[in-house]
Amino acid sequence: MLTSCFRCRGLLAFLALALAAQSSVQAAGWYDDFNDGSATDGNPVTWQSNASGYFPNGVLNASTGDYVLSSPDDGDDNSVIEASVDMNFTDTYVRTQAVVMPGEQPEQIGGTLGVWARYDPATVTGYLAILSNEVGRVELLRIDPGVDIVTLDELGGLDIDTNADAMIELNVVGDQLSVYLWRPEDPKPSEPTVTAIDSTYTSGRAGILHNENNENTLGVFRFAAAQDTPFVDGVAGDFDGDNYVDGADFLDWQRGGSPAPLSAADLATWKANFGAAPPVATAIPEPTTLAMALGLFGLVAGGRRRNHSKVA
Repeated sequence: MLTSCFRCRGLLAFLALALAAQSSVQAAGWYDDFNDGSATDGNPVTWQSNASGYFPNGVLNASTGDYVLSSPDDGDDNSVIEASVDMNFTDTYVRTQAVVMPGEQPEQIGGTLGVWARYDPATVTGYLAILSNEVGRVELLRIDPGVDIVTLDELGGLDIDTNADAMIELNVVGDQLSVYLWRPEDPKPSEPTVTAIDSTYTSGRAGILHNENNENTLGVFRFAAAQDTPFVDGVAGDFDGDNYVDGADFLDWQRGGSPAPLSAADLATWKANFGAAPPVATAIPEPTTLAMALGLFGLVAGGRRRNHSKVA
């Protein structure tokens, strides 16, 4: 009986270590497609606008199913509106799909979209990747105390800008910074658009940003996601490139945005994979792993009871 007890304890300790190890390799992160019509209800996360107190208090509204950032309507055509989630990362992978919608006048089309990494609202510091409609220009910036802007890398003349939906991804891994740009209907490029090496900031939040280059333009964010491991791409039926197969992909199919436009095959792929996504995991063990562990515990405990009854 004593031997059986030690074996049981040993196996339980092993299971505990296995669960801890499995938990430790899970990614921490968040994903929000704003489809619930709110960005502040904690489902799935709570967004904080202007957490630093430095930027204007703009209008941020997710009631349409997109997160729309607009200026405080003060007549300033250069208002920066930002929002972030209170979760800190060291290695950071942050991604969004967004577009700038024009203002009241036809010529009001200018706007900049961006994503933060290692952002500290208390000091207004971190790394920022921004894309503008000024001849398709991307900039990789370091924001230092006092909002001192340091350009780490930049590139203009791109065939992608903010006047149509764009995917923007900033990866900060150790001291390696990389920015990827692509259209939602296209695959993510294999090589980054701009890169830099910098180790000034080591951790912080992730978030999004809209700069109103022309008065009354809107920054419209379809989704935003951040995690501490690389994104997994290539979910079948994900026609808009956000790694989730949902109603937005059906709309893309209706608009001819799938690989074989308006085809029955693409529609069947969407139906078969509706709801699929590469999960942004948390530090909690996956239910299947936990269930397996508890199942093994039950077998061990049951085996121990049977052995005990025999010895008794």
